[in-house]
Amino acid sequence: MTTRTEQHSSPPASAGAAVLEVEDLRVHYFTRRGAARAVDGVSFSLKPGERLALVGESGSGKTTTGLALIGQIKPPGKVVSGRVLIEGEDILAMSDEERRTRLLSTVAMVPQGAMNSLNPVIRVRDQVLDGLKDHGEKFSREEGAARVSDLFRQVGLPPAAASAYPHELSGGMKQRVTIAIAISMNPSVIIADEPTSALDVVVQRQVVTTLKAVQERIGAAAILIGHDMGLMAQFADRVAIMYGGRLVEVGLVRDIFHEPLHPYTRLLISSLPNTLKKRRLEAIPGLPPSLINPPPGCVFHPRCPRVFDRCRGEEPASLSLARDRRVACHLHDGTQH
Repeated sequence: MTTRTEQHSSPPASAGAAVLEVEDLRVHYFTRRGAARAVDGVSFSLKPGERLALVGESGSGKTTTGLALIGQIKPPGKVVSGRVLIEGEDILAMSDEERRTRLLSTVAMVPQGAMNSLNPVIRVRDQVLDGLKDHGEKFSREEGAARVSDLFRQVGLPPAAASAYPHELSGGMKQRVTIAIAISMNPSVIIADEPTSALDVVVQRQVVTTLKAVQERIGAAAILIGHDMGLMAQFADRVAIMYGGRLVEVGLVRDIFHEPLHPYTRLLISSLPNTLKKRRLEAIPGLPPSLINPPPGCVFHPRCPRVFDRCRGEEPASLSLARDRRVACHLHDGTQH
C-alpha cells in the first residue's frame, strides 16, 4: 500500500452512545422479474466524530444504503425491514414532514455529481440559504450574506463565489458548495455519496480533505461512500466492505489494509497500485451477482479463489473477531473445511 495509507493515524477516542445505529437494514427494488435485494441485512453504528468508508463495486448496494439512512428510498424501492436510529430516533418510522425537518439539521447528504444536484438557474448563495429558510431560520440580507461567506470560507471557497451560478464554477468548487449546504445546520451525521466522481485526482484529494476538515470542526459522524480504496483510506477511521447488498468485512483502516480477512477485501486491495514495491495488479474474476437471483450460500463464492463446498450452500454469519473487526466468511469461523 502507499505510504500515506500505512501512516494513517488511529481513530480519535469517542465517548458516549452511538449517534447513528443501523439495525438489520433491508431494501428491495420490486421489478417484473422479482425483488432485487439491494441492501440485505446491513448493521453498523457510528459514534460522534467517527468516519466510516463504505466501499464496494458498482451495484453492491452502497448508494441505496446511503439513501435509506436519510429516508429517501423511492418506488420501486422499499425499506422492507430494519431501523436507522439517529440520535436515538428511527428516521424510517417518521412521517415525511418529520423526516424533512431532520434533513440538514440532523443528517445531511453530500450528493454524487454536484452539477446535477445544484439548480443551474439559481445563484449558489440562494441555494445555500434556501435550506436554512426551509427550516424556519430568519435573517436579514446582510446576515444571510455573512452566513454564506462563513460557510464558504470553511470549505475553502472565496466569498465572491456566492454570487455565481453553478456553471460558472469548476467541478471541485461546485462540490464544495454542496459540502457547504450539507454543514449549514451543523448536522450530527454527514453522508457523502461518491463526492469526488468525475473530478481529477488532485481535486479529489482536495475535496476529501475539505470534507474531513469540516466534519472534524462540527464533530459530526461521517460516512464516505465510494469504490476507491486508496482515497477512502485517507478519510476514514473504519472501512466497511460491501458486496451483493451485504457487509462482508468491517474494521479499522490499518487492520483492513495490513491484514484483510475476506477474500473479496484482499482482491480489492490487490487491485490497487503499490508505490512501495512492484507487483502485478490482480483483477477480480467474474461479475457482481444478480440481486434478484443471488447465488446460494456465500454471495461471493462464484468469484472467490478460496471457495470450498460449505460456501456454496451456507450463508456465512457476521463474526465479531475483535473490537471493531467483523467478517462474514466461513474461513474464520473456526470449523474444519
